[in-house]
Amino acid sequence: MEDSIINLLAQLRVEKPLVHNITNLVVMNNTANALLALGASPVMVHSPLEVREVVDIAQALVINIGTLSEDTAEAMLVATEHANTIGRPWVLDPVGAGISAFRNDLLANLLDLKPTVIRGNASEIMTLYISTNRTQKESTARQRVKMRSDLANYCKSKPVPLSVFPEK
Repeated sequence: MEDSIINLLAQLRVEKPLVHNITNLVVMNNTANALLALGASPVMVHSPLEVREVVDIAQALVINIGTLSEDTAEAMLVATEHANTIGRPWVLDPVGAGISAFRNDLLANLLDLKPTVIRGNASEIMTLYISTNRTQKESTARQRVKMRSDLANYCKSKPVPLSVFPEK
């Protein structure tokens, strides 16, 4: 597994993909610097009027819902719908999932568009799981217990390496 990760990183540095980010204003600079350090080229475009054109030329799209506005939400939906249409991979980072109806409605729409990858902390992932699997018969507490059990079983069957890079 370590070899494949190292090979993918080397490939990324050769290809230098353009990564379109509609991201949280708080982490925008860090995200750009991390992508540059990996060998990618970041672009941060948030206007609904231009995201479709940027998705056309980018190799990937990242959606981070940390700081939302109506315009940003519209841009996210336009960009992800277009990414799906042209077969472009996209990542959803559901920052703050569950904290407002506006955010939850946007997340429901984004989840309907089937992100390629969902990246989030345990609380965000649990919130998404509960919101997409809620039934009238099950209580939230029962769903949380089931989610923890599902995650525990998954983690037991799929060990995660402590480091992806070899020791120096």
